[in-house]
Amino acid sequence: MAFANCRCESTSSTITTHEPEPQQLEISPVDKDKHLCISRIKELTNENGEKRPEIDKFDSNFQKKLYELYEQLCLNNDRLFLKNEDGTKVVVLPQDLMRHTIEKMHSSILGGH
Repeated sequence: MAFANCRCESTSSTITTHEPEPQQLEISPVDKDKHLCISRIKELTNENGEKRPEIDKFDSNFQKKLYELYEQLCLNNDRLFLKNEDGTKVVVLPQDLMRHTIEKMHSSILGGH
């Protein structure tokens, strides 16, 4: 198990971890649109629950796809999830956050490397 870019200091009974400063994420216009689409679907879910509202105009194909999946979507702790047929849930993220999340999980102490 590696502890890359992490220095721990023990002072009395407190352990302090020094991690590198968070990097600014570069968000493309396409991913920015996806963030907005996810936010809009979350708003609709909060307002309407499981009953899909009638909408016939969409700003993007991604927004339309989320709308088509409306009955399979749910909110948990203000996160949007897609419910699979086997009962599992998958978080809905734009590509930039997906890469960032995978990198964080992969390089974390719990990720094992």
